[in-house]
Amino acid sequence: MKRNLVIAAAATLATGAVMAQSSVTLYGRINETVERVKIGKEKVTEVRDNQSFLGFKGTEDIGTGLKASFLLEAQFNPDDGRAGTSVNQGGSFFGRESWIAISSDNLGRFRLGNMQFSSFYYSTADAVGQHNGDAGTSSDALFLYVGNVKNTVAYITPAIYGTTVEVQYGLGERSATDNTSKAAGNTRSVAVMYDNGGFHAGGGYVKGPLTQFGRLFLGGPTNFNDVDGTNPLNSSQSYGGRAMYEFTPTFNVAGYVNRDELDDGSNKAKRTSFRISSKLSLGASDLHLDVGRANSFSGTSKTGAEQYTFAYNYNLSKRTKLYAYYTRVDNDRNIYYGPGFSSSNQSAGIQTGDNFSSFAVGIRHLF
Repeated sequence: MKRNLVIAAAATLATGAVMAQSSVTLYGRINETVERVKIGKEKVTEVRDNQSFLGFKGTEDIGTGLKASFLLEAQFNPDDGRAGTSVNQGGSFFGRESWIAISSDNLGRFRLGNMQFSSFYYSTADAVGQHNGDAGTSSDALFLYVGNVKNTVAYITPAIYGTTVEVQYGLGERSATDNTSKAAGNTRSVAVMYDNGGFHAGGGYVKGPLTQFGRLFLGGPTNFNDVDGTNPLNSSQSYGGRAMYEFTPTFNVAGYVNRDELDDGSNKAKRTSFRISSKLSLGASDLHLDVGRANSFSGTSKTGAEQYTFAYNYNLSKRTKLYAYYTRVDNDRNIYYGPGFSSSNQSAGIQTGDNFSSFAVGIRHLF
């Protein structure tokens, strides 16, 4: 009897030791706004989701300096409880992000799965989109999301003198029995990021199909309208760089410049875009100012646009904030950048040349 008790106690201690080396965390974000949205001449007051999500992440120490980890994120709409409907959600429960990884402090991290956004996005636009986590109608409407991020292999180096490099390869998969649809092109992406005190910089390159992740992209160069998915623009590419400088712990300025090229194999068009943002913190308050510009595509006149955002945040705690903003996208007559109305057919009635604007008040909670 005593022997059995000793064995049971030893097994319990061993199990506890294994469990102590692994962890699983539930986390997420609920981010809702009430907005007065105007597109062209149409006006709507609506409750909108700003990329709310539920996530699970975990790590396990597997010895010899190696760790196994995973991350799963599911987007949802708190206003009606439905699953998220953005393109990167893709109708899948964990469509927002889902991957598994092996990592080491000395060797870096190797991942397989859905990365949500390309390394190029994280090295440029993500760091500049400071207000509301670059989510919702105040997010960057002019950034072109080039590259497939699902079915992706990714590797990021350990930080060396503040510098990391990430490379990604996304497979444009198609069913072996599908002989009718055109498979999306493969994606190649590389990004470099640097951090040194209050100075942060990044840059990168991505080549693959053009996707817009729920934003509308109407008009533009002839033969480049991919709203219906018939022209995947498999050889599109972007390259650019960004920088941020924190003048004080409460004030910073950031900006990026990107060069984009759309290519369907027969036609090409180029454009340059930039964005500048600033953040000033005064106690519990944050003030944001963002200005962006996309030049016209080469060979097509009046396809440029500008975006302006003014925002105020009041931080109730580290996890919860109240905020308000006004954002506007001024489109030239042959283009439309921006989101649609919050409906099942959000592109209905939207024409090239329409302008977009929204005045919003919201609340965001992280858990």
